[in-house]
Amino acid sequence: MDIGNFHYDQKNKDFTYTQILAEYMYYLSYRDKFIKWGLITLCTLPFIFMVLMFFLASKVLFLALWVISFILIAVALAYVDYKGYYYRHLLHLENDVKLSAEPYSPLQTYIAQIKEQESKLKTEEETIE
Repeated sequence: MDIGNFHYDQKNKDFTYTQILAEYMYYLSYRDKFIKWGLITLCTLPFIFMVLMFFLASKVLFLALWVISFILIAVALAYVDYKGYYYRHLLHLENDVKLSAEPYSPLQTYIAQIKEQESKLKTEEETIE
């Protein structure tokens, strides 16, 4: 199908969607671990700098490290959250997974949502043509 100067190729679109989906699944594999360790670091590292600030001579240096560590850890956690939002928006997924007690159900839920979105896109494309 040719639309003006833009050549629409369904095969490339499917490949790109699958590639982005694989990146999203990889992101899901490390997201929870990164958030867990980020929160632990946010609770411990700045306070270590604060304790050192009170007991060592270079108070200004540890005060600066204390403030910088808060900011950097918060930025890293915000980036991880935004990356998930970006992937969900790019793949047209719902906000987040509804967790259940079954093992591996979040992954199954994502796959079901993706299949549902693909079927909606195919029906929309068929109505356009």
